Amino acid sequence: MSVNEAAIRVSAEATEEGLIEARVVGVTFEGRQAVVAQLKEGEPIILRREWDNPYDASAIRVERMDGAMIGYLSRGLAAQLRPQMDQRGGQVIGEVALVVGGYAPWASWGVRIRFGASVPASI
Repeated sequence: MSVNEAAIRVSAEATEEGLIEARVVGVTFEGRQAVVAQLKEGEPIILRREWDNPYDASAIRVERMDGAMIGYLSRGLAAQLRPQMDQRGGQVIGEVALVVGGYAPWASWGVRIRFGASVPASI
């Protein structure tokens, strides 16, 4: 197993229901901690391909239904899911699986999400 495959396995896993559960990255940038702090488990979210991202051609951003930015899927997972996302028009609905952290003023918030997609065999 390559280092990249190992990173993908750590950041995402397939559930028994055939859904993907993944950690959202980039939640500590650009004021996103305030957005993550308001999330509730089970809340619907949307994953969108970010076609014009200058840093990652496969970028998939995670947003609240009102468009507020939460973060991104990891680079490796986004690259694996890019073909399926492109076939679906670049958009998939999911939900918040788990919100963690924020237990102290200095502790960052984190979030895991769950969504349906065709899962590549290597995940």
